[in-house]
Amino acid sequence: MTNNRSSKGRTEGEEANLDRELYFGDSYFADTQLYSLSAQIAQIHKLGAQRILEIGKGNGFVSDFLSKAGHDVTTIDINPNLDPDVVGDIRKLNEHFSPGEFDLTVCAEVLEHMPFEYFEGTIEQIALSTSNRAFITIPRCQHILLDFACLIKIPKLRRKLRSLTLTLPKKDIWSGHHWELDSDKKTKKREIRKLLEKHFIVESFERFKLNPYHFFIVLKKRD
Repeated sequence: MTNNRSSKGRTEGEEANLDRELYFGDSYFADTQLYSLSAQIAQIHKLGAQRILEIGKGNGFVSDFLSKAGHDVTTIDINPNLDPDVVGDIRKLNEHFSPGEFDLTVCAEVLEHMPFEYFEGTIEQIALSTSNRAFITIPRCQHILLDFACLIKIPKLRRKLRSLTLTLPKKDIWSGHHWELDSDKKTKKREIRKLLEKHFIVESFERFKLNPYHFFIVLKKRD
């Protein structure tokens, strides 16, 4: 990352020195935030990974739960205040880990905190770190006009979550981000997908129904 101020987003120095208490503020108690964190855990469990690298520890909600559930989780973060297992730059995962050291590399709501120029190189580092899959989440630049979701449960059949979301594009992104999905031509979903497909097979690229601001992306490493 660079320490020069861009039009959006925090500098590297600011990210590295954020107070731990920030990750336990009111926004982290919001239903949509808790839904996303819980869904991350469920998705990781579904993928069946045992050795997991989590990029961006945050408040530890995901890594703590998975560790207690018996997964071997290693965390890396640029911010030492969060007590990650490794303090380091995610653009240089190869300096900390061996190629294919993990079954799954998780990078949730992290990539948008760096200038977009580092996106492709970071995806390459993520691909090097995993022997199998990666799971990333990215927010989308959008106005949410309508957000409706309901859980339908029919006896002897699977539960189905139905949702309806109406959105409009917007120009502004959250002040802590350098970019978001669809915030400009370079970050359109189709362009992001092309960059991901250089290193991975995109198994799913979907809006999370209970928090339509977040897109969940499951990736399979190419042979």
